[in-house]
Amino acid sequence: MKPRMFGLIGKGILHSMSPALFNAAYPGKGYEYVLIDCTSLDEGIAMARKKGIEAANVTTPFKEDAYLAAGTHDPISEKIKSANLLDFRNGTIKSFNTDYHGVYLTLSGICKSMHGIETAIIGCGGAGKAAALACRDLGAELTIANRTLAKAEDLCRITGGKAVGLEKIEETVKNCRILIYAASQKIQAIENIDLKNKIIFEANYKDPALGNADCKLYIPGIKWLINQAIPSFEIFTGITPSLERMTSSPYFLRFITE
Repeated sequence: MKPRMFGLIGKGILHSMSPALFNAAYPGKGYEYVLIDCTSLDEGIAMARKKGIEAANVTTPFKEDAYLAAGTHDPISEKIKSANLLDFRNGTIKSFNTDYHGVYLTLSGICKSMHGIETAIIGCGGAGKAAALACRDLGAELTIANRTLAKAEDLCRITGGKAVGLEKIEETVKNCRILIYAASQKIQAIENIDLKNKIIFEANYKDPALGNADCKLYIPGIKWLINQAIPSFEIFTGITPSLERMTSSPYFLRFITE
């Protein structure tokens, strides 16, 4: 019997842990998860359809394009105009955003409450947008910093909070208690800031900018990946994957240590 096909669309994604997570979640269940490495989302969607893929995760740099490619949207992707999952079934494209859950589930499991906690989000790409909405819903006091100030201002109109440019990054980081680093590149100014009393949560799990920071608590991007994968894989299959099985699989652990 031919397996049901799912996958990941992105650019430069051969390092991705998503196949390891999927294979750990559904071993021997008649599913297959493949990588679609492409230069544009249109190319990725065409390749996915040719392979018979029912639905696919979408990663950088195509998350905002993924929203635009869809005809219908879940409430989260509709609100922030960014998606990390496209469902191709029924002859349509529907977008979802499970990055939101990656942040919400991770932080709510660590902080009893974020009400009133000064939280800085660096970066306004797809990951930063999802993080901002999740932190708003957890009650955080938001400051959103981005190289292009207008993008931060647009996001603040959705999530509330204060928008700043990167010229104010030192002041922003010094004043926060939680720092969510969703920037695509390393920001040198942060290296000179005392982070000892900060909780740092970083989106990038393979090449983190702040992984060696001397801070109160460092939350690696793998937590984000896992907590967004659970709802993603449930959308794919209709079956909720086992967190314990996913994270204890030798296949998955091999990817973490490589």
